[in-house]
Formats: sequence, structure tokens, C-alpha cells
Amino acid sequence: MTERKRRAAVLFLLACGAVCIGIGVARGELGTVFLKATNICLECIGIG
Repeated sequence: MTERKRRAAVLFLLACGAVCIGIGVARGELGTVFLKATNICLECIGIG
């Protein structure tokens, strides 16, 4: 794979990830994700 194709593939995947994040934020899922992340974090350190 040439360097140019590799760079194009990386940029494409980054763009797809940004679009998916944007869709999730637009749907209001940001709060749900943060709540779940907080619960998992607190359980790991033994507080939750």
C-alpha cells in the first residue's frame, strides 16, 4: 500500500469516526455515555 493510499484511508476513517460522534451528540447520547463511564470508573476504584 502506498503512502498516499494509507493516508487517504486514515483520513477517511477519522472522518467516519467524527461523523459517528456527531450523530451521537445530536441524538443526545452524550449524557448517557458519560453517566455509564462514571459508573464504571467508580466501580473500578471501589467507591460505587
